[in-house]
Amino acid sequence: MPVGKRLILLVDDDPDDIELLDEAFSFYQPAPEIITAQSGRQALDMLMNRPADPLPDIIILDYNMPDMTGAEVLGALRNVERFNHTLKVIWSTSNATHYEKICKENGATHFFKKPDKMEELHALAGKLLSL
Repeated sequence: MPVGKRLILLVDDDPDDIELLDEAFSFYQPAPEIITAQSGRQALDMLMNRPADPLPDIIILDYNMPDMTGAEVLGALRNVERFNHTLKVIWSTSNATHYEKICKENGATHFFKKPDKMEELHALAGKLLSL
């Protein structure tokens, strides 16, 4: 795992999912700093208006959101040079391979199914921090 505190943007329209993943990250030291957005449009506004330092190390996007899908957010970020080195991860309740294909075509580095159990969520948090 990289040394130092990571900055993660977590984008999900479900506040429970945000809270659970944030809690899972808190078990790791140093715990990452988590910033959140509850929609794709809110995330894009935050990212485009954010100073270049610091940019998130990882952007975690829910696939299914009401205003924009995670794939659409990825598409909007795809040609923005300052995000070329930011890891972009999709997490979804679906593990449909066509969703994964669309996301990877739009710049996702990883695609994960949202875990059903807290211990699986802790493992996912550890995996994300090791990217």
